[in-house]
Amino acid sequence: MNERAGSWLPKLQEVGERLAEEWVSARRPPASDDVPQPHELRASDADRERIAQVLQDAHADGRLTLDELEERLGVLYSARTLGELAALTTDLLPPTSSRSTSTAGRSRPSSSRSSGAGAGWCRRSWA
Repeated sequence: MNERAGSWLPKLQEVGERLAEEWVSARRPPASDDVPQPHELRASDADRERIAQVLQDAHADGRLTLDELEERLGVLYSARTLGELAALTTDLLPPTSSRSTSTAGRSRPSSSRSSGAGAGWCRRSWA
């Protein structure tokens, strides 16, 4: 009975050593070839919201139909990696100008607020 009981000891030691090696290797910093590429990184909710805004802007510009927008938004919210998010916009050209600069050259219609008593408050000199 002692011989049978002792026969599992080498196997137990082998398993223990293997577990110890796995534990140590799991806590080592990744080697340079183990580092994920940018397209393999997990996407955050903020990343998804930025891409959703790009898709909505493309729809507003007429570059996507409503059906295409809905389809891409469905894929967007189920995407896990940045590469999956990037694939949603590869066929979309960036807008020629941003929204903030697109209205800068336009003249604003005058309103009754601009000529009131408090209209010049920002011109006050603090010197």
